[in-house]
Amino acid sequence: MLLLEAATTVGLALQACYLSPVAEKLDLWKWVVESIESCQDPCLLNIDPRGERPQTSFFNYYLFVRDSVSLSHLRSNVSNLQEWCKSQNHGTNHDASDRYIFWLITGLVEAGELNAAEKLVLHFRPKDARLIIAIHLGCHLAREVRPLSDGEKSSAQRICNHLDEKVAPYIAQIVKEMGSLLLEMRNGKVESIENETLE
Repeated sequence: MLLLEAATTVGLALQACYLSPVAEKLDLWKWVVESIESCQDPCLLNIDPRGERPQTSFFNYYLFVRDSVSLSHLRSNVSNLQEWCKSQNHGTNHDASDRYIFWLITGLVEAGELNAAEKLVLHFRPKDARLIIAIHLGCHLAREVRPLSDGEKSSAQRICNHLDEKVAPYIAQIVKEMGSLLLEMRNGKVESIENETLE
């Protein structure tokens, strides 16, 4: 989708505009989030037309766009951005504000602002469990891979601990979906790895 490509490109370019006025950067960041939000459902349908892999198709989308919502100015403007996110319910899409707040949290995580993200996560109760699972994944990756301070890594750990029970019921579904995407040679035939139990 051209809009998604434009939004992700602009989001990444925005991070390098060091001398641009902050207000203009935040307005452009909002456009990036609006565009990512409007592209989400059509893109997920394109990735998984039959709806057989709702978790992994969302992860694909999340991993593709998450770097584009990172911005160093999010932390100092989080209150205003949170209010903007909450105002985004419109039409019949009453879960829109959850998804906007999700992208704000994702932007903070990707910017290395885990302490600020933690404050939002503690009060974040979306109806769509995929949002919680993606935040858990992002914080796990931040804690294990990113070169963050001990304080920010501690926040990432606390977020994961806070979300552990919420994501646990979906682990089996994720394993099943991932198994259908993994292939191995069995008895001379290429077969998907399904119905496997975790050791």
